[in-house]
Amino acid sequence: MTKEQWLAIKSHDPKYDGKFFYAVKTSKAVCRPSCHAKSCKPDNVIIFNTLEDAFNAGYHPCNRCRPDIPEWKGAKHAVATRAREYIENHFTEKITLDEMEKDLYIDKIYLSKCFKEVMGETLLHYHHLVRCNHACEMLPNPELNIDIISSRVGYSTSSHFARIFRSIYHCSPTEYRKRYLGSLDRS
Repeated sequence: MTKEQWLAIKSHDPKYDGKFFYAVKTSKAVCRPSCHAKSCKPDNVIIFNTLEDAFNAGYHPCNRCRPDIPEWKGAKHAVATRAREYIENHFTEKITLDEMEKDLYIDKIYLSKCFKEVMGETLLHYHHLVRCNHACEMLPNPELNIDIISSRVGYSTSSHFARIFRSIYHCSPTEYRKRYLGSLDRS
């Protein structure tokens, strides 16, 4: 192991991912240089040029950095993706952190932090965004009044829906509908 490789491992440098892999003798796990697993002693590290070489030497892929899955972006991305999918599948429901924790088997504080770090917004804001995006699909239909749309996307009152919608789109649902229908008239 070179000094450069050891520094890449210690600093979890993603620039070295794919250039080499390291295995830990004590855990028998092989990792990417960017892995955030607990640091190990240099004496317990073996460097491999390929993942196949590490597997042939009897090492298994790390569960944290998943070197065997090239598109893996890390545990936090996986948590954020699961949360995003959960919200998209349950957007009409009132979602609580306690329910998400129970359904996803992920600690609610860790879930919130991962989502914010990866997605750049809170779970609540994303929930509102998904609801409002679905409302935008219904707003062009003049036969659906705002109360019905707000109810269909999960809001209990149209005033709450209108306030959230305005905070996201900088106009009311009615103004959005008029702009959309007005743009159709001009076409």
